[in-house]
Amino acid sequence: MIRANVNISGTVSKSASIRNDREGKPRFSFRVKVILPSETSDNNAMDVYVTANTPKNDFLQTLTEGKRVSISGVMDIHPGKKNEQNRQEPPSFYLAADDIVTDNVAEIDSVSGSLTFIGGVAKDIEIKGTDRRQFLVFSAYSAEQDRQSEKWKYQYVRFLKFLQKDESPEALRPDWLQYKSKVEIHGDLQLSSYKGNISISSRITELKQHIKKAP
Repeated sequence: MIRANVNISGTVSKSASIRNDREGKPRFSFRVKVILPSETSDNNAMDVYVTANTPKNDFLQTLTEGKRVSISGVMDIHPGKKNEQNRQEPPSFYLAADDIVTDNVAEIDSVSGSLTFIGGVAKDIEIKGTDRRQFLVFSAYSAEQDRQSEKWKYQYVRFLKFLQKDESPEALRPDWLQYKSKVEIHGDLQLSSYKGNISISSRITELKQHIKKAP
Protein backbone atom coordinates (compact mmCIF):
# COMPACT_ATOMS: atom_id res chain seq x y z
CA MET A 1 0.00 0.00 0.00
CA ILE A 2 1.20 3.47 -0.90
CA ARG A 3 -0.98 6.33 0.30
CA ALA A 4 -0.25 10.00 0.77
CA ASN A 5 -1.89 13.15 2.08
CA VAL A 6 -1.00 15.57 -0.69
CA ASN A 7 -1.21 19.04 -2.09
CA ILE A 8 -0.82 19.28 -5.86
CA SER A 9 -0.84 22.10 -8.39
CA GLY A 10 -1.32 21.29 -12.05
CA THR A 11 -3.47 21.65 -15.14
CA VAL A 12 -6.78 19.94 -15.88
CA SER A 13 -6.14 17.51 -18.75
CA LYS A 14 -9.67 16.08 -18.94
CA SER A 15 -12.75 18.13 -18.06
CA ALA A 16 -14.93 17.19 -15.11
CA SER A 17 -17.96 14.94 -15.50
CA ILE A 18 -20.49 13.42 -13.10
CA ARG A 19 -20.93 9.70 -12.51
CA ASN A 20 -22.54 7.58 -9.82
CA ASP A 21 -20.26 5.62 -7.50
CA ARG A 22 -20.82 2.01 -6.45
CA GLU A 23 -23.43 3.11 -3.93
CA GLY A 24 -25.31 5.12 -6.55
CA LYS A 25 -24.21 8.48 -5.16
CA PRO A 26 -23.19 11.16 -7.69
CA ARG A 27 -19.51 12.07 -7.75
CA PHE A 28 -17.55 14.06 -10.24
CA SER A 29 -14.15 13.24 -11.63
CA PHE A 30 -11.50 14.79 -13.85
CA ARG A 31 -7.83 14.38 -14.66
CA VAL A 32 -4.92 16.63 -13.79
CA LYS A 33 -1.44 16.72 -15.31
CA VAL A 34 1.45 17.64 -13.02
CA ILE A 35 4.91 18.19 -14.52
CA LEU A 36 7.52 16.61 -12.24
CA PRO A 37 11.00 17.94 -11.46
CA SER A 38 13.68 16.19 -13.49
CA GLU A 39 17.47 16.06 -13.59
CA THR A 40 17.32 15.05 -17.25
CA SER A 41 14.89 17.77 -18.43
CA ASP A 42 12.44 15.23 -19.85
CA ASN A 43 9.37 17.16 -18.61
CA ASN A 44 7.61 13.94 -17.65
CA ALA A 45 4.20 14.35 -16.03
CA MET A 46 2.11 12.40 -13.58
CA ASP A 47 -1.49 11.84 -14.63
CA VAL A 48 -3.77 12.16 -11.59
CA TYR A 49 -7.34 10.85 -11.58
CA VAL A 50 -9.31 13.09 -9.23
CA THR A 51 -12.70 12.35 -7.65
CA ALA A 52 -14.81 14.46 -5.29
CA ASN A 53 -18.33 14.91 -4.04
CA THR A 54 -20.55 16.69 -6.56
CA PRO A 55 -20.74 20.43 -5.73
CA LYS A 56 -24.10 22.16 -5.26
CA ASN A 57 -23.20 25.13 -7.48
CA ASP A 58 -21.79 25.61 -10.98
CA PHE A 59 -18.18 25.03 -9.83
CA LEU A 60 -18.09 21.85 -11.91
CA GLN A 61 -18.27 23.93 -15.09
CA THR A 62 -15.01 25.70 -14.26
CA LEU A 63 -12.99 22.46 -14.27
CA THR A 64 -12.34 22.38 -17.99
CA GLU A 65 -9.28 21.28 -19.93
CA GLY A 66 -6.41 23.74 -19.49
CA LYS A 67 -7.63 25.17 -16.16
CA ARG A 68 -5.02 25.61 -13.43
CA VAL A 69 -6.00 23.91 -10.15
CA SER A 70 -4.64 23.33 -6.67
CA ILE A 71 -5.98 20.25 -4.87
CA SER A 72 -5.52 18.71 -1.43
CA GLY A 73 -6.68 15.26 -0.41
CA VAL A 74 -5.71 11.60 -0.06
CA MET A 75 -3.88 9.99 -2.97
CA ASP A 76 -3.42 6.26 -3.54
CA ILE A 77 -0.49 5.16 -5.69
CA HIS A 78 -0.77 1.83 -7.53
CA PRO A 79 1.94 0.00 -9.49
CA GLY A 80 1.77 0.30 -13.26
CA LYS A 81 1.27 -2.93 -15.18
CA LYS A 82 3.71 -4.28 -17.75
CA ASN A 83 3.00 -3.58 -21.41
CA GLU A 84 3.43 -5.89 -24.40
CA GLN A 85 7.17 -5.15 -24.45
CA ASN A 86 7.35 -6.30 -20.82
CA ARG A 87 8.21 -2.77 -19.69
CA GLN A 88 6.74 -1.30 -16.54
CA GLU A 89 4.16 1.39 -17.18
CA PRO A 90 4.03 4.50 -14.93
CA PRO A 91 2.26 4.18 -11.58
CA SER A 92 -1.39 5.18 -11.32
CA PHE A 93 -2.43 8.07 -9.10
CA TYR A 94 -5.96 8.29 -7.62
CA LEU A 95 -6.74 11.40 -5.59
CA ALA A 96 -9.87 11.75 -3.43
CA ALA A 97 -10.09 15.54 -3.16
CA ASP A 98 -10.98 17.35 0.05
CA ASP A 99 -10.44 20.84 -1.37
CA ILE A 100 -10.16 22.20 -4.91
CA VAL A 101 -9.01 25.76 -5.69
CA THR A 102 -9.08 27.39 -9.12
CA ASP A 103 -8.28 31.02 -8.21
CA ASN A 104 -4.74 32.43 -8.02
CA VAL A 105 -3.09 29.04 -8.61
CA ALA A 106 0.69 29.16 -9.05
CA GLU A 107 1.94 28.69 -12.60
CA ILE A 108 4.59 26.19 -11.50
CA ASP A 109 3.43 22.59 -11.01
CA SER A 110 4.12 20.99 -7.66
CA VAL A 111 3.33 17.99 -5.49
CA SER A 112 4.09 17.60 -1.80
CA GLY A 113 2.78 15.60 1.10
CA SER A 114 3.26 12.88 3.70
CA LEU A 115 3.56 9.21 2.78
CA THR A 116 2.35 5.98 4.38
CA PHE A 117 3.88 2.81 2.94
CA ILE A 118 3.38 -0.89 3.70
CA GLY A 119 5.40 -3.43 1.73
CA GLY A 120 8.50 -5.61 1.47
CA VAL A 121 12.17 -4.66 1.67
CA ALA A 122 14.36 -5.11 -1.41
CA LYS A 123 17.86 -6.63 -1.33
CA ASP A 124 20.23 -3.67 -1.00
CA ILE A 125 20.22 -2.14 2.49
CA GLU A 126 23.12 0.22 3.09
CA ILE A 127 24.40 2.60 5.73
CA LYS A 128 26.31 5.48 4.20
CA GLY A 129 28.10 8.57 5.46
CA THR A 130 30.54 8.93 8.34
CA ASP A 131 30.26 9.38 12.10
CA ARG A 132 27.21 11.41 13.09
CA ARG A 133 26.21 12.05 9.48
CA GLN A 134 25.33 8.44 8.78
CA PHE A 135 22.12 7.58 6.98
CA LEU A 136 20.28 4.43 5.96
CA VAL A 137 19.35 3.83 2.32
CA PHE A 138 17.13 1.05 0.95
CA SER A 139 14.26 0.37 -1.42
CA ALA A 140 10.98 -1.35 -0.67
CA TYR A 141 8.16 -2.52 -2.89
CA SER A 142 4.39 -2.54 -2.84
CA ALA A 143 2.88 -5.51 -4.69
CA GLU A 144 -0.54 -5.87 -6.29
CA GLN A 145 -2.08 -8.54 -8.47
CA ASP A 146 -3.45 -7.41 -11.81
CA ARG A 147 -7.14 -8.32 -12.05
CA GLN A 148 -7.04 -9.13 -15.75
CA SER A 149 -3.75 -10.97 -16.18
CA GLU A 150 -3.51 -12.15 -12.54
CA LYS A 151 0.21 -11.28 -12.73
CA TRP A 152 1.89 -9.46 -9.88
CA LYS A 153 3.02 -5.89 -10.39
CA TYR A 154 5.39 -3.93 -8.17
CA GLN A 155 6.07 -0.32 -7.31
CA TYR A 156 9.42 0.50 -5.70
CA VAL A 157 10.06 3.41 -3.37
CA ARG A 158 13.51 4.66 -2.37
CA PHE A 159 13.87 5.43 1.34
CA LEU A 160 16.39 7.43 3.36
CA LYS A 161 16.63 7.54 7.14
CA PHE A 162 19.04 9.90 8.84
CA LEU A 163 20.60 9.43 12.25
CA GLN A 164 18.71 11.55 14.76
CA LYS A 165 20.42 13.81 17.26
CA ASP A 166 19.97 11.53 20.28
CA GLU A 167 20.36 8.20 18.46
CA SER A 168 23.37 5.93 18.50
CA PRO A 169 24.65 4.68 15.10
CA GLU A 170 23.47 1.18 16.03
CA ALA A 171 19.87 2.40 16.15
CA LEU A 172 19.92 3.49 12.52
CA ARG A 173 19.19 -0.01 11.24
CA PRO A 174 17.04 -2.30 13.42
CA ASP A 175 18.05 -5.98 13.51
CA TRP A 176 14.74 -7.04 11.97
CA LEU A 177 15.28 -4.89 8.86
CA GLN A 178 16.34 -7.57 6.36
CA TYR A 179 15.61 -8.59 2.79
CA LYS A 180 11.87 -9.35 2.39
CA SER A 181 11.03 -7.91 5.82
CA LYS A 182 7.58 -6.32 5.92
CA VAL A 183 7.72 -2.66 6.85
CA GLU A 184 5.38 0.18 7.69
CA ILE A 185 6.94 3.53 6.93
CA HIS A 186 5.87 7.12 7.40
CA GLY A 187 7.73 9.98 5.78
CA ASP A 188 7.54 12.76 3.23
CA LEU A 189 6.56 12.25 -0.41
CA GLN A 190 9.04 13.05 -3.18
CA LEU A 191 8.09 12.49 -6.81
CA SER A 192 10.47 13.14 -9.68
CA SER A 193 11.24 12.12 -13.24
CA TYR A 194 14.46 10.59 -14.54
CA LYS A 195 14.96 9.63 -18.18
CA GLY A 196 11.21 9.41 -18.69
CA ASN A 197 10.51 7.27 -15.63
CA ILE A 198 8.58 8.42 -12.56
CA SER A 199 10.42 7.70 -9.32
CA ILE A 200 9.11 7.84 -5.77
CA SER A 201 11.29 8.47 -2.74
CA SER A 202 10.80 9.40 0.90
CA ARG A 203 12.73 10.64 3.89
CA ILE A 204 11.62 8.46 6.80
CA THR A 205 10.12 9.91 9.96
CA GLU A 206 8.91 6.57 11.37
CA LEU A 207 10.04 3.03 10.54
CA LYS A 208 8.57 -0.09 12.09
CA GLN A 209 8.09 -3.75 11.34
CA HIS A 210 4.71 -4.55 9.82
CA ILE A 211 3.01 -7.56 11.36
CA LYS A 212 -0.13 -8.66 9.57
CA LYS A 213 -3.09 -8.89 11.88
CA ALA A 214 -4.94 -12.17 12.13
CA PRO A 215 -8.35 -12.14 10.38
